[in-house]
Amino acid sequence: MWWDELNDADYAPSKRQVGPKDKDIKVYFNSMTSRLPIINAITGNTYYHLSGTSKVPYRIGSYDEGRFYVIVMGQPDNPKESCKLFFDSPEQYERHMKTTVPPEIKQKWVQKCAEIRQIEETDHLSDYVIVK
Repeated sequence: MWWDELNDADYAPSKRQVGPKDKDIKVYFNSMTSRLPIINAITGNTYYHLSGTSKVPYRIGSYDEGRFYVIVMGQPDNPKESCKLFFDSPEQYERHMKTTVPPEIKQKWVQKCAEIRQIEETDHLSDYVIVK
């Protein structure tokens, strides 16, 4: 048993059918509680962004969620309770969970990320004063 499995309440195996057999795939899951930090489903690392000189965690239930590929599923240790799994991209999800995401869903995710970047660039431009 891994250290994480013994000491981390948000780390659990998730059963997935891979070919003819079920296989345990280990994931870090996020609760559905708003304002908690978002963690990567594979590494368990908290996602951060810089605010001035400080590292600030991205938060569940906020605009921040749009930056990630998010899956909602039953908690591995309690399927009646939902949890969220956050991945860097649909491709990271596919590799880890041994599944395939339809191309149209990937395209929607790419478009959403592009819209977020465009909004952020516009917001950052408003932070500056142009002097001629």
